Amino acid sequence: MRNSLRLETICAAGLIIFFFLPWGQILGFSISGYNLGEIGSYANLVWLIPLFSIILIVMALTGKNLKLIAALTGLLPIIGLLYGIVEVGGDLFQVLGIGVYSTILAGVALLLTALGVIKSTSSPRT
Repeated sequence: MRNSLRLETICAAGLIIFFFLPWGQILGFSISGYNLGEIGSYANLVWLIPLFSIILIVMALTGKNLKLIAALTGLLPIIGLLYGIVEVGGDLFQVLGIGVYSTILAGVALLLTALGVIKSTSSPRT
């Protein structure tokens, strides 16, 4: 059986994994996207990242057009970072961890793929 991996599905899977990596250090404690989502209020919106990633993967498996969902999924981490910068300021970068940077990188890759800047070619797998 031949499957194909597309850049969009790889980035979406990465976003799900990165959700559980350390996103920052607060008061000596490491916090992940998962922990941030448990805080409440606007932090609950962080759950949209893995939710949209799952939707993107399902759509890819069913052969649907991924441009819109890839663009939306890619924008979510960027919007979250911008919101954090507005609320906290430049000091935010002193507490950010590898999970946030990985999430932003995957989000930018998804957005650039949706805009056609990066070509997503299918690579056959057996």
